[in-house]
Amino acid sequence: MKKVLIMFAIILSYMLPAAYAEVLIEKGDTLKVYVFDRRGTDLVLGSFSPNGMAQQLGEEDPHQVNVSSEGKIFIPNIGVLSVSDKSTTEVEKMIIQGLSSSIQLQQVAVLLMTPKFNRVYVLGEVANPGMYKYDQTKPYEGKLMSLISSAGGFTDRANKDAVSIIKENGSMVTINLMQMVRKNSIRENVVLEDKDTIMIGQCISRVYVIGEVRTPGGYQFLEGATFADYIAEAGGINNTAAMDNIGIVRKNKDRNEVFKVALDGTFSTNGQKNTAVYPGDTIYVPKHFFADWKDLGSVLGMARDSIYVYDTVTGRYPR
Repeated sequence: MKKVLIMFAIILSYMLPAAYAEVLIEKGDTLKVYVFDRRGTDLVLGSFSPNGMAQQLGEEDPHQVNVSSEGKIFIPNIGVLSVSDKSTTEVEKMIIQGLSSSIQLQQVAVLLMTPKFNRVYVLGEVANPGMYKYDQTKPYEGKLMSLISSAGGFTDRANKDAVSIIKENGSMVTINLMQMVRKNSIRENVVLEDKDTIMIGQCISRVYVIGEVRTPGGYQFLEGATFADYIAEAGGINNTAAMDNIGIVRKNKDRNEVFKVALDGTFSTNGQKNTAVYPGDTIYVPKHFFADWKDLGSVLGMARDSIYVYDTVTGRYPR
């Protein structure tokens, strides 16, 4: 039964993601080393102690070896191996190379038992900027969108069209997340490496929605979005809005142009119907003239009080 479990562990090691094999061994790490010859004999290995002496580990886990403070382990029939800054795959090849002349090997597996974490900085327009860790043996946790989600997601000012990934050596890659989502391009949802930085800047191209909407403000320009899309992004219109009098203000060189939006969502530019909204446009949703009788009553009340004060001062109003 024990032998079956060991064989299962070896098979499992080959089924792990490719990213696992690339994890580098460090000083103080714990490894499990399995070696079988062609007859199925389990070759029990030892560990390398800090004082330089080979010592056999306990019977409960004889395959476990500890990497010394010098980054070394001891393998019977081979001797001392320097494994620091090497992957488990590289160590497996070193064992095979060292034993192949004396033993006919059937299977060799080296498992890294110490959890490893990559540190990635997520900065800029996210809810919670900072440093985030993910387990190197779980590369899906280190994907670009996963890390942005871990940081609380984008702010409403985030520029999703140009997200920068800055490497430790200073090189930079820019990814258009909006395009990635539209094209369903999984390849661009890359796995971040240790000490990478994700930088999300502010969106410069914005469309402004003001007036009788629930959340007035500036919203990121999206290619192909209509005025109705931006109003929806602003939470929709209030019940006081004049739907038949919505306008789009567009800067044209040194002057502003105003286009009235029809009920079908189109507006006329240069004599032609159009639905395109451009960066920098302002969508204005005015208040209906008779939408709020309370406000109208306030205006009439102020006028009445003003007349009363004037007549009292001039003596025209009876006391």
